[in-house]
Amino acid sequence: MKIVIPTLGRVNKQVTYNSLPDKWKKEVNFVVQSHEYEEMKSIYGDQVLMLPEKIQKIAPTREWIQEQFRNDRYWVFDDDLEFKIRNYNADGKPATWLQVGMTDEEFDEMIQHAHDFMDKGYSHGGAAPIWYPPTAKEDLYPFRTNFRQCTNCFFDGPNLPTIEWDRCQATEDFDAILQLLTKGIPNAVFMKYIVKCSETNSDGGCSAWRTIEYHNESQKKFQSLWPEYVNLKEKTVSSGPWKGQIKLNVNVAWKRAYNDGVKKHIEPSNSLSEFMA
Repeated sequence: MKIVIPTLGRVNKQVTYNSLPDKWKKEVNFVVQSHEYEEMKSIYGDQVLMLPEKIQKIAPTREWIQEQFRNDRYWVFDDDLEFKIRNYNADGKPATWLQVGMTDEEFDEMIQHAHDFMDKGYSHGGAAPIWYPPTAKEDLYPFRTNFRQCTNCFFDGPNLPTIEWDRCQATEDFDAILQLLTKGIPNAVFMKYIVKCSETNSDGGCSAWRTIEYHNESQKKFQSLWPEYVNLKEKTVSSGPWKGQIKLNVNVAWKRAYNDGVKKHIEPSNSLSEFMA
């Protein structure tokens, strides 16, 4: 498994890299813009890949990553993540979810689970962000399928169709998921193996260009591309750099998008195969 970390404005604050087990640090490929390449290379050497000079935003960065790693299984992580384990303590008073740091062995398990899912045809997936509501339902923990994912994603490069990454410049990850689900390609989201990330638009990364107005316009564009699956909702931001401002969030019918994709792309071919047999 290749590990890819696109990073910007955080040369000396590599949270994800520092959170990795030592053996997995050796598998990291940093993807940086040209103006940070020399400084990053002086620290991390040949692990640093330089984007073409014209690429200065995250959507074309993700497109470039897919092209570079299309022959690999790879996991793309934001650069500000910490890895956690979420377990349910049914014996507690009251019963509660416990979140603790991930051990090296548990990180290995997470990687192996990703391989296992890809072997079964789940060509994309990832660890849930810490804020996704936990559930003890049997079919939703420790894994759930055809659900939202962000901040990180694993991909089965050889079995992944080309994604149009640049249609929603600040909502490119959700748009990519829907492109795949509506082709009948399922995803797996890990609810036990989770990540903690920084506040939305914290210094570094996309904050150099992403304003709340830009974010909201991208959400509107996302909804216009997928009107049958996406609804917008307003929320007053309670913390972080955008505190007190109105932010547009989305509700997405992820499972319905996948089920429609299966009906359109998978079931007709199966029927044809049965007919020909």
